[in-house]
Amino acid sequence: MTMLEREYEDMEMGLGSILSDVNKLHLLSSGLQLRSFYFIAALPAEYRKSGLLKAFTTAMHLIAAVDAAHSNFKLLDHCPFLIPRILSIAAIMLLKIINSSYVVYVDHVAGKQAFTSCLRLLRRASVEDNDLPGKASRVMAQLWGVHRSFVAERLEEPNLKLKSRLGASVLHSWKESVLEIYSK
Repeated sequence: MTMLEREYEDMEMGLGSILSDVNKLHLLSSGLQLRSFYFIAALPAEYRKSGLLKAFTTAMHLIAAVDAAHSNFKLLDHCPFLIPRILSIAAIMLLKIINSSYVVYVDHVAGKQAFTSCLRLLRRASVEDNDLPGKASRVMAQLWGVHRSFVAERLEEPNLKLKSRLGASVLHSWKESVLEIYSK
């Protein structure tokens, strides 16, 4: 992970200022995908925490970049499916970090604002009633409310119930958490 993280940071530093808005989104998407591995990788606690906090920051930057790209050239009016999918992963990344013991290391107010912006962007990417981006925004809003009631989990480190499928495991882990709670 250390080598991949270093290579990503080198790319970000070297290319960040010369990339187009769309290519910045791809770079941030790659960074979020890479940093989602910190949920899965067997690493010392300090490395894991550092990586997940970087994932939080990357998610915030990604949401801001999508918002700026939509303002500049109406990205969400004609975006590829990657954008709503990565926005969903970014939203859950924020949700997992804000609702864990790591909340003391982040700006949770800015995180909540970014989460709300992400829901707005997902709704904007929706092209018809009940499509995937629209459903994702409704589910994320419900998850925020449900997760606020998990008092015990807010005292723990962020984790996943299902640890596979790369960034998708962030999404599927939430499904498992919610099903577990409602099946009791």
